[in-house]
Amino acid sequence: MDKFSLYDFMSFFLPGVLATFVGYQVIPEGVVVFKSLNELTDGLLFLIVALTLGLGIHRLTFGLLHLKWYKKWLYPSIATLVSDKYPDVSKKFNELNERFNQQKRSPDDLFDEAYYYLEYHDKITTAKAFQSMYFFLRNVFTIALVLLPLVLLLTLWGEFFFDWTHWFYYTLGVLALLFGLPNITVFYRLKMVERVFFSYYVALAHAENKK
Repeated sequence: MDKFSLYDFMSFFLPGVLATFVGYQVIPEGVVVFKSLNELTDGLLFLIVALTLGLGIHRLTFGLLHLKWYKKWLYPSIATLVSDKYPDVSKKFNELNERFNQQKRSPDDLFDEAYYYLEYHDKITTAKAFQSMYFFLRNVFTIALVLLPLVLLLTLWGEFFFDWTHWFYYTLGVLALLFGLPNITVFYRLKMVERVFFSYYVALAHAENKK
């Protein structure tokens, strides 16, 4: 079985670090428990907070998949990914489908079968690396989505009470993430699906040739 990899860990830990850092900038200084990372206790506390936030954000992304627009932007279906819109994945799927899919399973069912077969035979490392990058980018997008109303509010509030310019730049940065990340995120999901189908095809062809 495939082992829990460093890529898997980083896919939710790094977004947690980002969320913790942003929270450190926003939360009033008197509320922050740790103020530096010079002490071991502060470092451990930061690690725990970042890991907890990262896991929470990762879980939140699965809940948001019920939203049609979120799913369309970040989680295209397997049927969509094997369509002619994505010729590289479509080619891999068609080769697999024509040679080894006598039961005429749907693209989603065939993908699930391929994924768990490769996982069981410990041949899914590369695909999992792409998947972890996909999860990382999806988590970062979700952080940006949560931050958008906050930075907008602080920008408007800061116009009257303090220097608002840095919050304005934060808002621009968040908007850039929201509009730029979906395309990159889907790319890594696409590469993951392509790798799963290709690896499954090679594994089945190799097993067939050995008979």
